[in-house]
Amino acid sequence: MARKKEYNFVVTLKHPPYRLYNAIGILLCLMATTAEVVGLLYSGFATIMWINVGLVAFIIIYMIVTLVFFNNKKYVAGFGWPLFAGALLWFFAPLRNLVISLSYVLAAFLEMQLKFPQEIGFDEEEVAFNHFPSKNYSWDEIQNVILKDNIITIDFKNNRIFQKETETETKPELEKEFNDFCRQQLSLSAVI
Repeated sequence: MARKKEYNFVVTLKHPPYRLYNAIGILLCLMATTAEVVGLLYSGFATIMWINVGLVAFIIIYMIVTLVFFNNKKYVAGFGWPLFAGALLWFFAPLRNLVISLSYVLAAFLEMQLKFPQEIGFDEEEVAFNHFPSKNYSWDEIQNVILKDNIITIDFKNNRIFQKETETETKPELEKEFNDFCRQQLSLSAVI
């Protein structure tokens, strides 16, 4: 089993507001449940369709619990599981539409990737961004890195600058230790 790489420092970036993504996820879930209820009403209700009723109930309960109890700034509400349940609804009878079902699976996957906490790992070899798709930069591609006032700034040698706010407040001692580490890695890469 492959071990995850451990970094000397990991900086977690502040997540953006996901209102648009949440609205799209909610609308997709509502479309699936509405289509399923209409499909069940217009079809001869078979005993196998109790699975569909359970999936509809799961989607509705998940959305209500998420929106009522976890709708705050500290928690990132995810709708990946209800989207996957919606994909199953579109896969089973009475809806049975494979293209829409696969698009719901894709939406669930993309939603989970978009809301994955963005982190930057720093070690002696590289600077690694964990977002999708992940990016790794060697220290010789970077001109400067600084963490100051909860803002990380990475200045690349190709005249590109990355600057984002960090998720939590950083203590001055840790900020100094991080900046010293980066300065040391940059000076070592300049010598090589």
